[in-house]
Amino acid sequence: MIIRSSSDVRPQHLSDTGYSKVASRLLAGTRDGCNKITLRMLTIQPGGHIPREAARGERVIYVLSGGGEYVDADGFAHEMNAGDTAAVPAWEVFHMQNRSGGDLVLLIAAGPNQ
Repeated sequence: MIIRSSSDVRPQHLSDTGYSKVASRLLAGTRDGCNKITLRMLTIQPGGHIPREAARGERVIYVLSGGGEYVDADGFAHEMNAGDTAAVPAWEVFHMQNRSGGDLVLLIAAGPNQ
């Protein structure tokens, strides 16, 4: 068993194609003995976004704080705010973006290689 504070995990600033103003913290993963699921905290600054993609596996996205938009495959933006959850089936094309004035903080549970 591992117990850690998210503030103890150094953020990794993502600069891959499609990421803008995003920091990621891997809170639990294979290094912790979690072989089927990972938990990440993403902080998306105002005007930032994660890339449009189709994940190989299911994901669950929980908005911890702030507000943003889940943009589906058809380009429709679904507003999400603190306390909202999105269950994303495998291979569904989507992206998240922050059009607010404050940080959007997400918890994302997914398979270990996603």
